[in-house]
Amino acid sequence: MGLSNLFEDFADDAPAEAPRDEDLPGYAAGHRAGLAEAARHRDAITVEAAQTIADLTFTYAEASHQVLSGLRPLLAVLTDHLLPLCAPDALRHDILNCLQVAADQISEQPLTLRLHPDAVGPIASALSPTLGARVKLLPDDTVSPLAAHLHGTPGETLFDRQSLIEAIAALIAQLDTPETKEFDHG
Repeated sequence: MGLSNLFEDFADDAPAEAPRDEDLPGYAAGHRAGLAEAARHRDAITVEAAQTIADLTFTYAEASHQVLSGLRPLLAVLTDHLLPLCAPDALRHDILNCLQVAADQISEQPLTLRLHPDAVGPIASALSPTLGARVKLLPDDTVSPLAAHLHGTPGETLFDRQSLIEAIAALIAQLDTPETKEFDHG
């Protein structure tokens, strides 16, 4: 038995024309029924999806409120106790850095630093002898204990840690305000 008996030769046969879907019996009725059912399901899915999205939005708002409510005591300790406790050291550090930069850039001009009377001692003790000779410390009752005004630089520099702490506290207070945005989804 040869190989030619095992394989069929299609070279001479013309391909048969495939039937069109529209020619099959019941195609039109089935197609219409399928489209109608798909439309019913699409409407149901759209309503369900909208409800699910609304539920997720509510869940996000709830979760956000819960997390912020849990963080509120920590944030209150931060703004009411920790930042005011660290502010004098941060103020002193920033003033000394700025004075050093100003002294390096401006060789001849004297520098004047207006401070609250309680802050003069810590700043004076932190100044190096060479920097202390160039900086005049002026006690001023009108300046906040967490603030200082530096004159003699190209412009005036204000250090105000109290305003910074108040701004941080205000931003934290705004975290728990509910979002009132409305969106048009259709």
